[in-house]
Amino acid sequence: MERALYGPDGFFVSGAGPAAHFRTSVHASPVFTACLLRQLETVDAALGHPDRLDVVDVGAGRGELLRELLAQAAPELAARLHPVAVELSARPPDLLPEIDWRPDIPDGITGLLLATEWLDNVPVDVAVHTPEGWRLLLVNPKTGEETVGPPPSPTDTTWL
Repeated sequence: MERALYGPDGFFVSGAGPAAHFRTSVHASPVFTACLLRQLETVDAALGHPDRLDVVDVGAGRGELLRELLAQAAPELAARLHPVAVELSARPPDLLPEIDWRPDIPDGITGLLLATEWLDNVPVDVAVHTPEGWRLLLVNPKTGEETVGPPPSPTDTTWL
């Protein structure tokens, strides 16, 4: 799954990106960003309007949400924002320079951490129940053919 999403030709790292294939909240309407901006303004006020206000987007895609937040924020707020995109794919070449790009969540956030698209980026195994017990479902990356594979790890089997 990880190779299919983030490998050399993975879905999240190659081509036009996920937005070319499906719409998420940030792509569907500017209302979504406006609502998150109101939340960010509330957090800003609760923190006493710090000189630097972090807004961290986990599973940032191509940085669309952070771009929109910067575009919609009042100038005074936008000037204090420290937008951080947390994403495993490479930094888009057209991303605004003020948006930091990193593969992990920074320590010491003063502001708001968003994870609206995070679950899109979590590789998971798929298990199927068979007469012999739980087995991993394997997918041939070339053909898409599905086959039943080995049992999951003992920890995953206990969880299942």
